[in-house]
Amino acid sequence: MFKFFKNIFNNDEKTQDNINPELSSVSGDDNSKADLKETIEKTGQNLVGNFLNLFASAEKIDIVAFDERGAAQAFYYLEDVMNIRKAPFVEFGNVKKKALFSPRMIHSGYGIDEFPDAHLAQIAHTGMDAILVFVKGVNKTTRGFLDFNELIWRAAKYGIDVYAYSYYKSEKHPDDPDAEEFYESTYGNLFR
Repeated sequence: MFKFFKNIFNNDEKTQDNINPELSSVSGDDNSKADLKETIEKTGQNLVGNFLNLFASAEKIDIVAFDERGAAQAFYYLEDVMNIRKAPFVEFGNVKKKALFSPRMIHSGYGIDEFPDAHLAQIAHTGMDAILVFVKGVNKTTRGFLDFNELIWRAAKYGIDVYAYSYYKSEKHPDDPDAEEFYESTYGNLFR
């Protein structure tokens, strides 16, 4: 049985002492808060950033993560372990993981600026947390039309951020008298 805990922290101090009392649990029994506190004490970790921790025992697997993205990465890790073993089991013990850096960006391997949902899912499964899109104008890429808002919405479902990689040509020097209006009409339109 899997127990998933969503931890909500204060923005000032992100430590295990500042867990919001409104913890949620997918399996949600009365002991969820006590189980979470016990799991955090076992791991001895302050949950910050892209940290996740799995604690497997004979009864359950506790997944403790900083946010939903960390929890998703924990499930991807469990899926990988079970796929490699070709069986639904994991070794008892504690597994701690932390991304070495973020954002971990990637261009589409499917086709330039093409991100179908299946490809976004694969990107998330590999631990990437951001994609790059070549931008030539509002909803315009090197391949033509792309609804940026729709891509951002779909990517967010997989815990992926979207970064604009500028393909704009800078025809004005920043010191030119009309440079501010020019850049406002190009870059400004893109991010309104």
